[in-house]
Amino acid sequence: MADTKISALTNLAAVPADDDELAIVDTGAGSTKAVNAGYMRRAEVRKITSSGAQSGAGSSRLHLALDHASAINYTITGAPVAGDEMTVIVDTTAAHTLLLSGSVTFDGANATATFSTDGESLHMVARSATRWDIINNNGVVLSA
Repeated sequence: MADTKISALTNLAAVPADDDELAIVDTGAGSTKAVNAGYMRRAEVRKITSSGAQSGAGSSRLHLALDHASAINYTITGAPVAGDEMTVIVDTTAAHTLLLSGSVTFDGANATATFSTDGESLHMVARSATRWDIINNNGVVLSA
């Protein structure tokens, strides 16, 4: 198989298992490496249409769309893992509130994000199990 071109290989007839491996070129290292299919699938999109709570744990890349005509109060439970990424965007003109539970904060001090109108968004990366660092804040008000 070492001398077989990828284009000459037989196609997989099913969805790859989490432990199946894909070839990927690491341009920074200048070499070809393997990545698990399960890692590639870890991005998760959730459309939130009502108030409630849900764990943010288990998704290394979580995208939340707050989408309801009336206000939503939504809590993210569980601790992030350093390097996790989360994006939250509002898809309506209603005001929505996103809360973090326990000792988790957005920036070391604030655990509440208030979205006022369509298109406002937060993009963040977890520094630790208790802190999200804000990468981009588009109009969102953070408070304790």
